[in-house]
Amino acid sequence: MFKLITVFWAFIFLGVLLLLGRIVRQRWPLMQALYMPSSVIAGVIGLLLGPAVLGAIAGRISPDSAWVNGMFAEDIREVWRQSPSIFINIVFACLFLGEVIPSPREIWQKASPQVAFGQILAWGQHVVGLGLTLVILVPLFQVDPIAGALIEVAFEGGHGTAAGMAETFTALNFPAGADMALGLATVGLVSGVVAGVVLINWARRTNRLQVAGAIAPIDDNFEDPHPHDTPETRVARQQLRRDLLIDPLSLNFCFVGLAIIVGWLILETLRWLERLTWGQTGLTLMPYVPLFPLALIGGIIVQVLLVRLRKPYLISRPLINHIGGVALDVTIITALATLSLAAQ
Repeated sequence: MFKLITVFWAFIFLGVLLLLGRIVRQRWPLMQALYMPSSVIAGVIGLLLGPAVLGAIAGRISPDSAWVNGMFAEDIREVWRQSPSIFINIVFACLFLGEVIPSPREIWQKASPQVAFGQILAWGQHVVGLGLTLVILVPLFQVDPIAGALIEVAFEGGHGTAAGMAETFTALNFPAGADMALGLATVGLVSGVVAGVVLINWARRTNRLQVAGAIAPIDDNFEDPHPHDTPETRVARQQLRRDLLIDPLSLNFCFVGLAIIVGWLILETLRWLERLTWGQTGLTLMPYVPLFPLALIGGIIVQVLLVRLRKPYLISRPLINHIGGVALDVTIITALATLSLAAQ
């Protein structure tokens, strides 16, 4: 077990990596042209400075080199290894907090085409992944059959989902699956961005794409109101900040924590019901279900309750966006920085 001071320095180094990633993105025009996120660049830098790259090079030069384990101590990297599966819960808990939750009918009318399209892609990725695994990877290379889910986890899910599924892969005796999913997610991100930029530039040159106009500059003011905020909500929020001796960011983080607790209670209830019912037959599913999708449901429940209690002003969507953004940066950087290049 690591000490709290180790956690402190682990996140200090994390901030330095993110700063380096931002500098690289600013100074390298190619990264700007590809719209590569600073967190991905920072994670790759952490990977290069770790034992997988720098340590391997130093070990080949001299087995007794002080750089065999890279620039970061093992306890620092252990904190990073455990961070993705934790911070992804914050990311999902923030998705609906502070948002207007429409009625089920309105949700279906607006989202059904996208849901149908998304399901076509998702099931296609399942079919391709499972097909290749059963026909080629398992017979010829004796790969674990669970590898059939890696394409869907990495491509549709991305880095966050891949990191959040790490504990599930470990519980299913396929720990390499987490590293493979993160590697595939990185390949998908880079290839998707490169292909997308090439297609957009081609479409603009051939007049197949019309540019609507200049993009409005981003305002980083934390106090910006949400577009759906009513005048009454803004007045109530201002009054709250005058009367409540708590920083607004801290108050919003409290509701993020409440959403995660609600999601955890739902997950534990489902596991309890499983143990009382079909789980007695030996068939168990819930122990392999991660917390983060339930944290999303917890966020919806907390938001609906606040609206029903007529206290939606307690949550500021811009602040929730910043909390989720920080958690996502931590998830991506730590996942990439601790990626095992030897996973197979």
